[in-house]
Amino acid sequence: MPNGDLTKYFVKVTNDRIDANGVQRYAADRTGRAQLEAEFLSLTELQTYVPEHVPNPHAWGRLELDTYPQVWFLLIEFVDFREDQTPHPVDTGACVAKLHRSSQLGIRDFGFRAATYDGMFANGILLEHDWITCFTKMLDTSFDHDWTANGPWRELKSALEQVRQVVTPRLLGVLEAEGRRILPSFIHGDLWEGNIGTERSTGKVFIFDSNGYYAHHEMELGMWVTEHHQMTSPRYLEEYSKHMQPSEPINEFEDRIRLYSLKNYLMYSANRRLQCTRQRLDLQSLHSDHN
Repeated sequence: MPNGDLTKYFVKVTNDRIDANGVQRYAADRTGRAQLEAEFLSLTELQTYVPEHVPNPHAWGRLELDTYPQVWFLLIEFVDFREDQTPHPVDTGACVAKLHRSSQLGIRDFGFRAATYDGMFANGILLEHDWITCFTKMLDTSFDHDWTANGPWRELKSALEQVRQVVTPRLLGVLEAEGRRILPSFIHGDLWEGNIGTERSTGKVFIFDSNGYYAHHEMELGMWVTEHHQMTSPRYLEEYSKHMQPSEPINEFEDRIRLYSLKNYLMYSANRRLQCTRQRLDLQSLHSDHN
C-alpha cells in the first residue's frame, strides 16, 4: 500500500490444469477470459446488494506474459476463512435471503448482461423477459453440454422432454397465475459449501466464486437438494424461509426446488466427463411428476 502497509489479495489465473478430481475449472483461452470477466461482474453485482458478505473484486484482465494461449487473472480481496467448516444454516440462510430480497428492486429481466459460466460451460442465457423461457434455455443448454461431454443417454433425453413440455410449464406457469408475478432476484448461481466461507476473526459469512444472474429466487435453492454437495440438511431451507417466504403455491415449493436442481445435476455431470454422475438422476420421477 502507499503508506507502507502490507495487504493480502487473492488472485485467480486461467490455465488448462485438471485437478485431482478430474475437473478442469478454467480455460486458458477466450473461454477463460469470458469466465473471469463474468465472475468479476457477478461479484460486483453481489456487492451492490450484500457488500458485507462479498470479498471486494478489485480487477480482472490479461497478464502481460509472452505466452500462448493468453493467461487471464481475477484479483479480489483476501479474506481469512476458517478451514473445513460446513456453512452455518442460520447465518447462511439469513445472508442468502437478504441478497434475494434486496435485489428485487425493479429489475425487469431475467438472466444477466454478460454470459455466465457453470464451471467450464456457459449457462446459455443473456437477458429474457420471461422466467420460464430463461429457465428452459438453461436446462436445454445444460443437457446439451452433458450430452457432448458424456455421450447419448436416450432415457434421459426422453425424461427431460417430459420436463420441458409438461412439468416446467405446470410448476412455473402457476407462479404467475391469479395476478401473481415473479420478481427477478439476483442469485449467486453456484452456492454450494465450497463457495461459502466463515471469516476467522469475525465469524461473518462470505459468498464468492459466483456465476450469478437474475432469476426466480428459489432457483438458488436447487443446489441444496443435490446429492453431490453437503448442504442437504433441511435446516438450510428452513432458515432461509424465515427471511424469504416461498412463492405461492407454497405446497409446491419442494417440487420447484427439485425441478431447479436438474440444471445443477446436468452441469455437474458435464464438468466431470465420463464420471457417470448423471446416473444419480431419478428418471422415473421426472416422467411421473405433475403429469
